[in-house]
Amino acid sequence: MTNQVDEIQPVNKSDEKPLAFTKRGKILAVFGGIPCGPLGMAVSPAALCMINRFTRESDSKTNRFLIWSLLGIPAFFTLWFIQVSAILIFAAISCGDQAGCMEDGAGWEMTPAGSR
Repeated sequence: MTNQVDEIQPVNKSDEKPLAFTKRGKILAVFGGIPCGPLGMAVSPAALCMINRFTRESDSKTNRFLIWSLLGIPAFFTLWFIQVSAILIFAAISCGDQAGCMEDGAGWEMTPAGSR
């Protein structure tokens, strides 16, 4: 009778792809983009793919997620500024020429669908 521990082969880690190249890494990038809103969920994995493309040619072991996270800090504020600006511009356009529409939060109250 042989021992089962002897039959287990060691796992060769050199054959595995880095996390940034796998589907799981891209899903993690999508989850990392959630705080940036809907744009962040699209831009975050796209940025990781671009980083993969540029760092693939280098022979050194680069930490792609470190580069991705450091790029994500200014991207977070930029994407939030773009999204909030779009919301405010849309609100101003939809308000039209109504007097006092945006003053004191008059245009922001939540009303039931059939009450107007």
